[in-house]
Amino acid sequence: GDFSRRATMRSTAVVFAALCLVALAAAQTPAPGDAAAEGTGCPFTLSLPWTYENDTVVDLAEKVEVEGEDNPLAVTTVCNCPHVTEAPTVCTCEGPKSDDCDSYAEILSGFFLFAEKFMGVFMHIGEFAAKYHIEHVAFWAILGTIFTWIGMIIVLYSEIKAVIITRERDEREKLVAGNYLSKNASCDDTLFKNEEDSLAPRPYLTIGGGILFWIGMLCQFVPFCHILGLIFPGLVFFHGLCIVFVIVGTLVLAASTFLFTIGLCWSCTRPYAALVLIVVALLGDVMIFGGLISIGIWIALAAGIFYAYFAYAPQYFEENKGDTPDWVQNLGNWYKVGTNYEEWQKAAESGARSAEADSRAFVKSVPGGKESLEAADKAAEMAKKAAADAQAAAEKAAADAQDAAKKAAGQDSGSV
Repeated sequence: GDFSRRATMRSTAVVFAALCLVALAAAQTPAPGDAAAEGTGCPFTLSLPWTYENDTVVDLAEKVEVEGEDNPLAVTTVCNCPHVTEAPTVCTCEGPKSDDCDSYAEILSGFFLFAEKFMGVFMHIGEFAAKYHIEHVAFWAILGTIFTWIGMIIVLYSEIKAVIITRERDEREKLVAGNYLSKNASCDDTLFKNEEDSLAPRPYLTIGGGILFWIGMLCQFVPFCHILGLIFPGLVFFHGLCIVFVIVGTLVLAASTFLFTIGLCWSCTRPYAALVLIVVALLGDVMIFGGLISIGIWIALAAGIFYAYFAYAPQYFEENKGDTPDWVQNLGNWYKVGTNYEEWQKAAESGARSAEADSRAFVKSVPGGKESLEAADKAAEMAKKAAADAQAAAEKAAADAQDAAKKAAGQDSGSV
């Protein structure tokens, strides 16, 4: 059936209620003259630390729509908030039933009033979609396409750069093994450090690009929520919570595409490891049609395969067999994201050094670039020296002034 698109965003409001209520500073105050216990159907007021541009009415019975159910929140509370120029805004909420004034109703009222103020576009996305359907679809499609391509470009840049560095290392090892190249410890250490600086931001770029790619797919599929229910019948267990349906479907699809892309990048350099990623990715594309159970099986199976191949197998052969077979290959640090601020800072500094070195190398390759870069370096060095001299002079002047003040103070005290 064709149910209202208002379920797309509003049905998720309950999921995020606990998080958003932390930011809600509304003081719940009983209405004058109604001091009876809660749950009696009496009106209550909410004092909100913000204002609305117009008189606002929030009807909880209409805020969440689920196919086949009327008023899934089971409350009929209606809150009226007048337009005032200064906070607080005192909203009056009431309903015909006794349950419309209990703690549950007050919490939901506070959340939806908060959402009406700070998430108004998303709370009314269904109305906008019904009124401007073509514009609605175009907006999400364009926004999603932008995010998807940015994420894909970041992943490709990060992984292709890692592939190039790895291939260069492989070639150097072959040349050294064939006695075509002599090993220079000092040169090797410098080159290895520069390469490690280039690889330091890799996990953040790869994982961040993958997340951005998923967000882009999510945005593109939002307007076609009801169509996805026909394409993937195995996910009908969401019972109308369309946005959750889209999140799960696009998450699996983005993850499999992400793994497939990384596998293709490494297919010529580390073919066995790339084959593992590609097989898992294609398996995910197939399992998504089976619904929640098959998705869960794919997640468990992918985790097991990755652990067995990338973690257990190298350690096993290293400890028991000595030589690692050719089919056990490593893709580097593409998933090893830091867990503390020091690691993030170190990766950022390494990436900055690498970017600066790459930029300087590019400028030197341009005709006349080497001379311009040397002139710029000299100018920067002179400016740095001038700044240091000025600072030293200022510090000396301050010290001389302090000594003079001390002497003057000593003479004054002696004369007294």
